[in-house]
Formats: sequence, structure tokens, C-alpha cells
Amino acid sequence: MENNYKELIYPSERYRSSCPRQFEELALEVIKWMRDFGELEVDRTQDVIQLSVDEEFGFSVVVTPENVDIRLAVIEWTCGTYEPALASHSWKKFNAKKARTLS
Repeated sequence: MENNYKELIYPSERYRSSCPRQFEELALEVIKWMRDFGELEVDRTQDVIQLSVDEEFGFSVVVTPENVDIRLAVIEWTCGTYEPALASHSWKKFNAKKARTLS
């Protein structure tokens, strides 16, 4: 299971480097903690890794080289149509360097 996440964190053809970046290693530590909450969805750009559990009622963790942001799922009401839209709001943010010492 962990190897599947490593492939998502370290995509072989994109974002190449000679060794994992510190925030990528931190994301793997966060995955170890989050996988107890259910199936994870991992989204990745060059400097952002978003780990989500149950998009509608769960939470997500956004890992960047500078911060680790824990985000809770919320419902926002759109203007004019009054329809619910899924969103998230920051609950707790940690400096990435300090977060590494917590793991």
C-alpha cells in the first residue's frame, strides 16, 4: 500500500530530482497518519501535495515546502442560486520545519 503512495508522491516522469525533497518525505509521514481514517486521494503539483479523506465529510492536508495545512470540509452557499458547494477551510497550519519535528 505504501509503495502506491510513493508513486503518487514521487512521480517518475514529472518533478524529477536526484533524491526526494523534504516536503515529499513529510507528505509520506502524513500519509502514515491519515490512512487510518480511510481511503486517501492524493493530488500533486510541483510544490503542493494534497491528501484528502472523504471529500464531502472528511478533511484534507495540504503539504508545501513551507507549511502543512489541515483543512476541514465545509459547505458554502453560492451567490444567487443558493445551492450548496463543497469547499474546505483551514483549521490548523504548521510551519513545515516544525511539523517535521512533530512526527
